[in-house]
Amino acid sequence: KQQHKSIYLDRIIAMSFPSKGTDAFFRNDIVDVSHYLDLTYGEHYRVYNLCSERFYNTAFFHDRVERILIDDHNVPRLNDTIRMADSVTEWFEQNEKNVIAVHCKGGKGRTGTMIYVALLKSGVCQTATEALTLFAEGRTDLREGKQFQGVETPSQTRYVGYYEKILHVYNHHMPPTKILKLKAIVIRCIASVGNGDGSDLFFTVGNYDELLGRFQLAQDNKLDINCCKNDHNKGEDTITISDIRLSSLKGDVKIMFFSTNKKVPKNYDNCAFYFWFNTSFIENNSLLLKRDELDNPHKSKTWHIFQEKFSVLLVFESDQ
Repeated sequence: KQQHKSIYLDRIIAMSFPSKGTDAFFRNDIVDVSHYLDLTYGEHYRVYNLCSERFYNTAFFHDRVERILIDDHNVPRLNDTIRMADSVTEWFEQNEKNVIAVHCKGGKGRTGTMIYVALLKSGVCQTATEALTLFAEGRTDLREGKQFQGVETPSQTRYVGYYEKILHVYNHHMPPTKILKLKAIVIRCIASVGNGDGSDLFFTVGNYDELLGRFQLAQDNKLDINCCKNDHNKGEDTITISDIRLSSLKGDVKIMFFSTNKKVPKNYDNCAFYFWFNTSFIENNSLLLKRDELDNPHKSKTWHIFQEKFSVLLVFESDQ
């Protein structure tokens, strides 16, 4: 088993974006990458470009390039994890010399997410946790720093967990569709966030294909978007957002929270915090996300705003 793992890992290359011009000074020069792959692997390599935001002339790699569009610091569409796993498996089975080179922009978050998927599909790793650890260890040069270089966001980790269930529970097929109505959002430990009562917050709900709604919590309607009901319980340090006029949700969903208070930091995606989930994996009509499961609050540099017990609870009802 250990030998199988070693042989499989030797067939996977994680790299940053093959670049030209000034970008090539701090990323990989596309000409150098092309020469290296040609000299080392000949016709036995395939490149996976996971960047939605940039591309290149695939002739550099003899058009053996597959694109899976993923936004920076975000997750793949769930069905694209299956597509990637099947593609890698098919390529590896064609010839034992075949290798893959996977990249996004920096070669960490999106690249790691999809390599985890390949590791799980191959049987090299049995669990998402094992895959996460294996890639982080392989991706990190401990001579340069002690921080492991793996996935970038909790949502990416969540989607690796989803894929593990797709593989082991759903026989590598998409899970049954679950259609849900978002009834309420409860945010805990809100006192240190912005105005402390939610009045500075507004949020969007959408996915890769469309924006489903924009909502504000203040009742002044200065933002000219839908107003929700916002109940602030100072004693319990919570806000409960309800009366969310939104169409039913299914599949991949992204919720982003913004703040009009300048004290609230904006990190990934230029917002206060955000998260992805897939409705098919919602159990008991609720989803609780603690601080380390939310994108941006998971970063220690935001913890002066997002305290240890900061969390978001989504409450749904079935719409099927």
